[in-house]
Amino acid sequence: MYIILFYISLTLFFIGLLGLLIQNNLLIILLSLELIIIACSVNFIFISKSFNDANGQICALLLLAVSASETAIGLGLLVKLYLLNYNYPNTLNILYYNKFRH
Repeated sequence: MYIILFYISLTLFFIGLLGLLIQNNLLIILLSLELIIIACSVNFIFISKSFNDANGQICALLLLAVSASETAIGLGLLVKLYLLNYNYPNTLNILYYNKFRH
């Protein structure tokens, strides 16, 4: 039974990884990072349940707290970038900000 849940977690991880590698939109990249973190958290919970140990659940809880803070900071930066450049059509595109590296 737990192997099916592991495959679900693995599928969520690879969907998030695919979104992280393919997309150019900052909002989609943040959502993909959240999906990867949640897949890891779900995997911790399933492994914890299979070994009858609470350490994985505690680690998943801490991982969700870190994920919430990462989301709050990321969305704050995203809103600030959007408000600074709202006259330009591609303000959420990462390729737009890549030209500032040089």
